[in-house]
Amino acid sequence: MGKYNKEKYYYFMLKSNFFDNDVLKYLQKQPNGYEMIILYFKLIFMAINKEGKLIKKIGKKTIPYTIEEISAETGHKETIIYKAVEYFLETNMIEKQKDILYIEDALTLTNQVSEGAMYMRGYRNKNPDKCKPKCKEKSNLNSKVYIDNRKNNNKLELIINNKKEIDNKYLKESNDIIAYLNFKTNSNFILIDEYKILLNNLLKKHSYNDIKGVIDKKVREWINDPKMKNFLTPETLFGIKFERYLHQKEKTRTIRDISMAEIQKAKEERNSQNGFN
Repeated sequence: MGKYNKEKYYYFMLKSNFFDNDVLKYLQKQPNGYEMIILYFKLIFMAINKEGKLIKKIGKKTIPYTIEEISAETGHKETIIYKAVEYFLETNMIEKQKDILYIEDALTLTNQVSEGAMYMRGYRNKNPDKCKPKCKEKSNLNSKVYIDNRKNNNKLELIINNKKEIDNKYLKESNDIIAYLNFKTNSNFILIDEYKILLNNLLKKHSYNDIKGVIDKKVREWINDPKMKNFLTPETLFGIKFERYLHQKEKTRTIRDISMAEIQKAKEERNSQNGFN
């Protein structure tokens, strides 16, 4: 028991298709995209135990990190950090609260475990015959990959849940929602298992009209933006940021947000009302 102590490891809890997210897929195709993804994970570590905020705690004071300080802390050039932060803000990976950068993923994608617990877990894996039956059963639920993050050795834990449970209770509503999204975005999404799980989770707490409302809101906001319209997908709209999209204040539309199709439709309606063919 002498090896059992409370020093903490921090680890990420990511789905196996995490890097298939449209925001990250787009970023991987950009110059320095992979470096910016690595930077994003480093920023998450900087925000752990700070309520998701990129701040330094000095006594009772909280002071936002500057770009220069982030560069010194992460080892990335300031030019890369400026470009990455701009992209993260545009895609809602990071928010700005007053003068402080806030990363929600630092709260939702991370967890911690003591070094003692890690030791016991390794012991059980090496000595399955000495482990109680309930421990062996529990340890088979997840596959885990470790990368070091302690002191100068960085240790991450990627937990991939292999257990799939799909409830068909909301199958009709889910099909209708995907069809509505296809109609609004002129897409051809189909209701794959991943989308079923996302929509099942949403429909347990939210109404069909709530989800349609988020689709309408983000379509109006993104459809005419060449970069953002690529994120009008089930992964983005129905994922971990859904609550934020649902409750966000809708932006005022400008002439740039109005498509030629909408203008043409308005002209046709006006001509019809005035009796023109």
